[in-house]
Amino acid sequence: MPNDPATTARLAQLEQFRQELYQLFPARRDAVLDLLDALCSSPHARSVVELSLNPLFRREYCSVYDAIANLFQASSPEQAAAERAPGTNAWPG
Repeated sequence: MPNDPATTARLAQLEQFRQELYQLFPARRDAVLDLLDALCSSPHARSVVELSLNPLFRREYCSVYDAIANLFQASSPEQAAAERAPGTNAWPG
């Protein structure tokens, strides 16, 4: 890896982004991040089965569904209303 200051800065920025993204996931963070890595490197995958076969997805096949199920857990009605309130943004800056 080059010892270029610009490259080092970009890698640090990427690592910070990945850590912030990781913290946004409510559960199964490692599996979700692996799934995102697989999706980014296989944009033409036609199914979650293909994503689970990607070398970047380092988990068992059933972890794909578990990660997705835990990522999209339904909110309580009170939380859902608060999440949809005007001016509310779940994504940073």
